[in-house]
Amino acid sequence: MLSRRTNELMLYGSSFRTATIAVREKIQDILLKSIELNGKNYPFDEALLLTTCNRVELYAVSDSIYKFKDLLDDDFKGKIQGFNADSAYFINGPDVVRHLLRVSIGMDSLLPGEEGIAHQIKAAMVKYQRLKLARPVIGSVFGSVIRASWSMRKLYNIKAEGEEIGNVIATKIKAKMDKGFRVTIIGSGRTAQEVYKSLKEYVDYAYIITRREWLPSQLEGTRRVGYDLLDSALRDSQVIISATNAKMGDYILTGDNVPSNLRLLVDLSVPRSIDPTIRNSGLELWDMDSLGQLLGGYRFSYPDVINRALDEAADRIYYDIYYRRLEGSLKELYKSAYKIALSESLNAQKLMDKGKYSRGKIIDTMAERIVKKMLDPLSEVPKDPASTYPKLEMIKGLCGDKLNDKARD
Repeated sequence: MLSRRTNELMLYGSSFRTATIAVREKIQDILLKSIELNGKNYPFDEALLLTTCNRVELYAVSDSIYKFKDLLDDDFKGKIQGFNADSAYFINGPDVVRHLLRVSIGMDSLLPGEEGIAHQIKAAMVKYQRLKLARPVIGSVFGSVIRASWSMRKLYNIKAEGEEIGNVIATKIKAKMDKGFRVTIIGSGRTAQEVYKSLKEYVDYAYIITRREWLPSQLEGTRRVGYDLLDSALRDSQVIISATNAKMGDYILTGDNVPSNLRLLVDLSVPRSIDPTIRNSGLELWDMDSLGQLLGGYRFSYPDVINRALDEAADRIYYDIYYRRLEGSLKELYKSAYKIALSESLNAQKLMDKGKYSRGKIIDTMAERIVKKMLDPLSEVPKDPASTYPKLEMIKGLCGDKLNDKARD
């Protein structure tokens, strides 16, 4: 549990920056199986799998995170063609929170600033909490990150140039096709709604293939049909857009059943729901790899102040959750640190008002006194040296670069 060691929160993942969609599909399949096999092959207490168009990431809490990583590495190397050391990334401790915050505000998205990722993070949290796999640590981390990311988006006006991935894809489709074409959209979720809303005035009509018995208001004006009528909808369309969940290799459309009327296929699914070998039939297929090239020109400029705010928020979230789950004596340490820092800062202000010493000397002395007071309880060698880590990190956070050589030693 996280209450015993700070490095028990871990992340193992892969994104559009590190691997192709073919590799990410197989990574996702193995990570899903690792969750299903918990207690047999993979050691963890909590787990959550975040899967989006651009990433697949396993968040876990484990007493043996490096053993967990090694087991996954072995699986990936043995079962995934093209997998190498750069195909995935491993993060632990507070850096997991920092990464998740970056993802949630769109700093690590194919379309920088997109809001859809925040909704996907929330959906993943809700799903795994219901499965009782993301409680209490991961659920707390995700909940805090979601709240912090929306606050940062509002404060710094973070957005994807006013567009989401579905809007941008629709713009690319309109540039490719003549006005008045017929489209079949597979799926009725957020991305499907974005695509249709942007294409609505451009298409003749649209089919929505879904298992829902009702459609969201954003899809008003479409023709809803079930999967049993998929073939007839495909034969009456020039463009197919797949924005649904699928199992790896479970293709909705293959090269064996391609209607001659089709001109463009767009596969937004991960794993893919359209067989990539369909290109051999001469059809143009955009999957997430090719869309990465189409969307390469979209940028959002993140000022340094956002990075600083992000680092501060990540540390606050991580240590708040960590201290909340520590034994009472260390929780009290968190409170006493504030009292010590407040007391010493008041003393320092009095000395500055008197003007007897230089500002630099006063701040150095204040930092030294804070360190001494906080470390006094550690005069004896602790049984578990790792238990001193949170205290030292707290001192570093309080004093920063103001520690003089003596205090730092």
